[in-house]
Amino acid sequence: PSAVPDTSSMEESSSPDIDPAEVAGKTPAEIDKLAKEKGLIPKGSDPMGGKGSYIDPVTGKQRILIHPKGRGHAHVNDPSGRRVGPSGQVVDEESPEAHLPLGKP
Repeated sequence: PSAVPDTSSMEESSSPDIDPAEVAGKTPAEIDKLAKEKGLIPKGSDPMGGKGSYIDPVTGKQRILIHPKGRGHAHVNDPSGRRVGPSGQVVDEESPEAHLPLGKP
């Protein structure tokens, strides 16, 4: 009889690691590509265009949001949905640190 593999420690069971430094200064298209490569799930009609977000496949929480209008910026959240700043620390959602600048296409 074959043993059933223990999948509790496999990578699928842990949330993707999203480093805010990987998002800051990137274009919406670059962030879209990164989010999908990390395994995040696009949700909404146009997450790259500011209508929706990228969802953690494990926790179901928003992990990356893009706001391309005006002074374009993006947000990165930790696996539990808390906003993080450029160095990965939890910050207030309205703080300047929570708003990561977008790059120019």
